[in-house]
Amino acid sequence: MEHTETPNQYTDLAGIALYLEMHPILHETSTYKTQYLQALHYFVHTYCNAEQLPNALWQKYCHIFLGTVADTSIYSPSEAEKAKPIIRKVASIKFRHFKFFSYRFVFVADCLFLCAFHDETKGKQILDAIKSFYSARYHDKCNLLFDALYHGKALEPGMELAEIQVDCWQKNSAFLNKPLTKILVTANMSAGKSTLINALIGKPLVRTSQEACTKTLCHLYNKPFEDGFVDLYYPSIQFGVADTTLSEAENAGLRQIASYYHMITPYDSRVCIIDTPGVNSAIHREHGRLTKKALTEESYDWLVYVLNANYLGTDDEFAYLRFVSETVPKKKTIFVLNKVDNFQSGEDSIEESIQDIRKDLCALGYENPIICPISAYCALLIKKKVNGLLLDEDENDSLDMLSKKFRRPKYDLSQYYARPEISADKDEITDISIRCGLYGLEHILFHECVNGSLHQKNEKPERLVLKIPKKPLRIDYVRR
Repeated sequence: MEHTETPNQYTDLAGIALYLEMHPILHETSTYKTQYLQALHYFVHTYCNAEQLPNALWQKYCHIFLGTVADTSIYSPSEAEKAKPIIRKVASIKFRHFKFFSYRFVFVADCLFLCAFHDETKGKQILDAIKSFYSARYHDKCNLLFDALYHGKALEPGMELAEIQVDCWQKNSAFLNKPLTKILVTANMSAGKSTLINALIGKPLVRTSQEACTKTLCHLYNKPFEDGFVDLYYPSIQFGVADTTLSEAENAGLRQIASYYHMITPYDSRVCIIDTPGVNSAIHREHGRLTKKALTEESYDWLVYVLNANYLGTDDEFAYLRFVSETVPKKKTIFVLNKVDNFQSGEDSIEESIQDIRKDLCALGYENPIICPISAYCALLIKKKVNGLLLDEDENDSLDMLSKKFRRPKYDLSQYYARPEISADKDEITDISIRCGLYGLEHILFHECVNGSLHQKNEKPERLVLKIPKKPLRIDYVRR
């Protein structure tokens, strides 16, 4: 039965992560993998023909298993009698390394994941249909697998090949059942908002050049684990999209993107960062109107207002600050002072700049506002280095220079945050992430805000005991 999808139908599922690079059948022959995909498509076609998400997931299976985008006319056994020999072939006994085994339970888990991850009632219907193709002696274990997927039960011996699918399902389920914290980020143009968002996420997902400024709202959801894919959920659902596709989607309008957030501070929260256009573009006046509309109509838990430390006190800035103060509850607003890495010794003072901002904000009705200084550019370079992304010569030189700069006491931004109590043998990356403001801002946004423990801080921050890894977090991307 077909039904009509609304654009945001799968928002609650944005952030599903896949274990496809570890799938048990990857080492099988192309012939077998083709049959496996045909059998999967029978259930997708039968139960989810008009739904974007199952079909997009199935296309990603095709790409990973065979390296190509599948032609659905080849993989469409639309009748049970035509599908029966294919499904039985997929579930047949195999012999390798002096052992007999079968992928029948792996197939059940994949069918349910593609077609009914979010719908146990439909999952039961699909399970009954699959059992009609299987011998009765396997029905009890199919039921056990169903309970493992939907109710977190443990698998029994003889079902080990399905452990990867069950683990993937349970991690996704636990993660997507967590409350979603939405953080809307706003700024005037050239404040470094896009660089800051990329630094927080840990990869360049939003464009940062002046010519390619943010044009529309973009919802950036995180995932429970790194699967190597950047996924697009609107205007279409695609898993593992290229940069060009993301750019095309931006030109088309509202975007919903999902990718794993790489953090310096360990976390397991479900978060959506909402990127907005700059409000003071002289060329694109509609950008400001769109952002102001988002501030009044969009659903979000926290507002991050990014200030350019090099252009404080401008008429544009004060006008927008006044609008924000009159529109957004003051207790849910956090101010980020960016680009302090451009300050010069003897000419600029971070502390004086923060005090000036504090006075302006107090005049607008903020009582002891939260102000977080940071170098978003340094933070982004740190994340790229930690996550194994190559830095060019200029970026390496910049990271070396900024590392030296933030080790100097007057530029050490950790003094403006709750100071982590760490051992003397902390690694260099952890040290500079603390000094450039990255560690402190991450903790505020992804720990205090998410857990509801954020409070208006005093000017002199207290010492905070945090658990910091002794070695930098290394991420091996599954696919690039």
